[in-house]
Amino acid sequence: MQEKYDITALPRLGKQYAEWSKKLQQLKFKRLLHGEFAAGKGITLYVHAIRQECAEHGWDYAAYYDSVLVHERVHLLHYQAVLAHFGAAGAAVQSAEYKQAQRYWYGRQTEAAQAAVVKETLAEFARWLWCLQQGHLALAQALLQTPEEARTCIPYYPYAGVRGLCALYASSPQAAVRAYSELWQLSLTSWQQAYALIKQLNAAK
Repeated sequence: MQEKYDITALPRLGKQYAEWSKKLQQLKFKRLLHGEFAAGKGITLYVHAIRQECAEHGWDYAAYYDSVLVHERVHLLHYQAVLAHFGAAGAAVQSAEYKQAQRYWYGRQTEAAQAAVVKETLAEFARWLWCLQQGHLALAQALLQTPEEARTCIPYYPYAGVRGLCALYASSPQAAVRAYSELWQLSLTSWQQAYALIKQLNAAK
């Protein structure tokens, strides 16, 4: 009976595979991942993607590379701050403190999306500020002018609160630094409160 069922299912599965394959070929990947931070694994930079991005837009490779590294390093520092807040810095991975910190870092179910927005906002504003302070003005401006097509294929782009923080920085750098610090502190205890601050910053810009 099992063999008979499998045989009769093959044509249907084959048809579904053909349809899925056709849809996959229609997908257009408009932007490559430039770097990522993974808890416990560290930072990975994708040099080929960075070179391609710079070639397409005429950006300085070294400056862009460093800016991506700044973004990912902020993720690393943020993760270490979360571990420290939960008393898990240097703790064994089997410890209750470490497990609690991990659950918080990745967000609890409905908080996962909010956590990602907060993380990316903190990292990308630091990257934007670095570009500004290093004199890479064209690159700093480009970070705020990502094409609409890229926004549709990059989750949480353009990093939600970055525009609000940048607008605040334009009127008062000190106020922007204070807001950034407040966002960082809130992110250690409540993704929801940190996300609410981002929405507030965006509404004010």
